[in-house]
Amino acid sequence: MYFSSTNCLSAGIDYTKGTRKELTSSTAQSALGWTHYAITYDGAAFIMYVNGKVDKSASVTGASGDTSQHYLGKYANANATFVGYLDGAKLFNRALTPSEIEAVYNLAK
Repeated sequence: MYFSSTNCLSAGIDYTKGTRKELTSSTAQSALGWTHYAITYDGAAFIMYVNGKVDKSASVTGASGDTSQHYLGKYANANATFVGYLDGAKLFNRALTPSEIEAVYNLAK
């Protein structure tokens, strides 16, 4: 996960022999605000949530690639890093449901 040049969150998933799918939020991050982001992958759908609601999604089938490396605030092969604060980062061993994502967002705000 990293922020694009338009200040929108981008996230990618590697699947099926080096194929990569990227999602970029349609919501630009404000320098003065707090935003809750969540990303899920259940083996069929790659979904990005912003403030508890679906923002972008894509159909992605196939086994996830290397699950041993996760990057928050940095693109995997780049030197650029996020300047700011990450608070409450969590990794789950399954894709949360939309209602679970909304509940996590409501607890955090």
